[in-house]
Amino acid sequence: MVFDGLLSNNVVDPKPKVSIAHLNGLRLPAHAEYFLRVDNEQQLFEGIVWATSRDLPVTVVGEGSNTVAHPFVRGLVIQIATLGLKLLHDDGCKLTVRAAAGENWHVFVSWTIEQGLYGLENLALIPGTVGAAPVQNIGAYGVEVASRIRGLRVCDLTNGEVSNLSPQDCQFAYRDSRFKSTDGKRFIILSVDFMLDRSAESILNYPELARALVDTTPTPSNVFDAVVALRRSKLPDPEILPNVGSFFKNPSVSSEQAQHVGREWPEMPQYPTASDRVKLSAGWMIDQLGWREATGQTGIGIYSQHALVMVNHDCGHTEDVLSLAAAIVASVEAEFAITLEMEPSIIGNPTD
Repeated sequence: MVFDGLLSNNVVDPKPKVSIAHLNGLRLPAHAEYFLRVDNEQQLFEGIVWATSRDLPVTVVGEGSNTVAHPFVRGLVIQIATLGLKLLHDDGCKLTVRAAAGENWHVFVSWTIEQGLYGLENLALIPGTVGAAPVQNIGAYGVEVASRIRGLRVCDLTNGEVSNLSPQDCQFAYRDSRFKSTDGKRFIILSVDFMLDRSAESILNYPELARALVDTTPTPSNVFDAVVALRRSKLPDPEILPNVGSFFKNPSVSSEQAQHVGREWPEMPQYPTASDRVKLSAGWMIDQLGWREATGQTGIGIYSQHALVMVNHDCGHTEDVLSLAAAIVASVEAEFAITLEMEPSIIGNPTD
């Protein structure tokens, strides 16, 4: 148990009443009751013991890029800022690389490209950290991160055990994983092991990506460059216009329901999956109902160039975000009989 013996030697010093506006993607005004940034696993373990010995809840964040924060987050907020890359296996064709949870995701992907490795190039420029990637099972341009994960090291908040989880243990699904469930929230991700290739066929299932590379021989580098260019052309820079990326998931429906939707709204894009499910375009539905650019006095609105992206133009507040989200969900359900789900995680509690 990594927590054993830590209480008497505890040296961490969490700070009270710290702003975490920089640690939620929409830059909403928010404060942590206590805050601790950790650069190594020992500090993390000590922080957990510090909080539990005071009967305080623990909330763990990376860069907060996919997080919506309530104005007050009770207990100890721990920011994971651990760094490190380690080669675990290399047979000349395939490699396994362990990345610490606090590594910036895009920086890590850039590093794999510099090494000439295949596997993560379609996931370039996604905000956040390595440790956050499995939680959301991030995906883009036909690739989900779960397809490249070999395993994870985690710490169980309830007993201090550090263990390894297999991909099957993680229960990955579309923009989902075990770590978003009540059971899975007891785990803190310490590091992630990725399977990468020295040679592989590029995944160019998305027409716009294929068009961008039509006159070239795809390599990890030029796929990476094309994805970066496409994302920059469609999505706002979170450093300039705060956002959490796609705010809603594309709903997954049965093939029978998809056929019904196709008859009613033949122009709605549909995306068949490997299972007997079909993803429908949430962005198309939101667009049809006129929500794009519908920014009110709150400063919170839908981005002019992408209907799935909610942005904070002028210091909006959490209740404004959730009210707009609820209104969009209600309007889509009324018109299309489809229920949208939010992608970002919510931390804090509105009653605190």
